[in-house]
Amino acid sequence: MPAFYGECDYASRTITVCSTLHGIDLLDTLIHEVIHARWPDLSEEAVLEVATLLAHVIEAEGFTDADD
Repeated sequence: MPAFYGECDYASRTITVCSTLHGIDLLDTLIHEVIHARWPDLSEEAVLEVATLLAHVIEAEGFTDADD
């Protein structure tokens, strides 16, 4: 398990995502960090809930490749 999945650096305006993530985990993490970037005051609980929901909706609609 990686030490971190993703990170949003407000000072440099960058998002870093663990290079070992794939599929739904990569999508969920990227969405999670984008939410942090856009709404920095949102609670971690809310970010987790929304990111996971959006990632699963996107996956269910076929916008991801299960092998990626």
